[in-house]
Amino acid sequence: MSEATGGTWDVEWAQTVTAVLERAGGQALVLDSLVRIPQVHDVEVKTGWRSSVHAVALGDRRFRASDDGRLLVDHVVNDVVLSSAALGPADAGRAVAAALVLHVRHFGTTVRSEIDAALAGLRATL
Repeated sequence: MSEATGGTWDVEWAQTVTAVLERAGGQALVLDSLVRIPQVHDVEVKTGWRSSVHAVALGDRRFRASDDGRLLVDHVVNDVVLSSAALGPADAGRAVAAALVLHVRHFGTTVRSEIDAALAGLRATL
């Protein structure tokens, strides 16, 4: 097992998220599933003077839906966006899986069962 991965389960997580994101409405399904995981939060992101959008904060990553079907991924530290990218389904699936692996490392293996349950729910939509 590589230090950067969680073993085979992070590949399975990436494949599941990618498959769901490739479907119409997949962004909302993924974001709704992520927010059900302990220590993952639904946040408001200001996008203008009076406008804001919902995002999911997972560790130092923030995920939100874009209008063009991609997933927007921000790297955030102390409420400062260090980088932002609009990712297609495959890259977004890998980014979500990587964030989930770090989440397990930070909060321990008990959160892994919650992640597995959330992803099982996503798989059921396929």
